[in-house]
Amino acid sequence: RLAADSYALKIDPAGELYLERIARFSLPDEIYGDIDKMSDRILRSYSDRSGVTGVLLSGEKGSGKTLLGKKVALTLLEQGQPMIAVNIGISGDKFNIFLQKIGQPITLFFDEFEKTYDSRESQNGLLTLLDGVYPIKMLAILTTNDSSRMTAPMIDRPGRIYYKIDYTGLSYSFIMEYAEKLVS
Repeated sequence: RLAADSYALKIDPAGELYLERIARFSLPDEIYGDIDKMSDRILRSYSDRSGVTGVLLSGEKGSGKTLLGKKVALTLLEQGQPMIAVNIGISGDKFNIFLQKIGQPITLFFDEFEKTYDSRESQNGLLTLLDGVYPIKMLAILTTNDSSRMTAPMIDRPGRIYYKIDYTGLSYSFIMEYAEKLVS
C-alpha cells in the first residue's frame, strides 16, 4: 500500500516508471474568496463518484487555480489518499497500468498541463485513463494558463472533465474579504 504522501512520477534510464517522495504542498495562512466552498464541492462529487473525476482549473497566473488544486489534494492527503505530481508528458498503457497497480485511490496533479502535454498526441494519450477504462478511483487535477491549447476530446466530455473552472480574475468575495482584512 502506498503511504499517504506526496510523490513525483519519474522515469528511470531503462524507461521504467517509479515514484519519488516530494515535499508536501503548503497553503498560505489565510485563504480568501470561495476556495473552501469550491474545494468542498469538488471533494463531495469525488466522494460520490466511482472511477475517475477530472477537474480542469484554467486562467491567468495568480488567479487561484493552483491554490484550489492544492487545497483539494491536501485534503485528500490528510484523509489518507496519496498525491502524485505528473510533470512529464507520459500517457498510454504503460502509464495506465502503473497507476492501476497502485491499487488504491490516488490524486494525480498536472500543473500547467498544456506545457507538459504540449501536443495533440500526448493529450489524446490520456483519454483512456480519464474515461475510466482502467478500474482506478482517482481525482485528476489539471491546471492550465491557456485551455485553448487543450484538445477538444480532452475537455468535451463530463466523464473526463467533471469540473471545468475558468478563472477570469479575482472573485468578488476574494476582493471583499481581502479589503476587509486590510481595513481591520
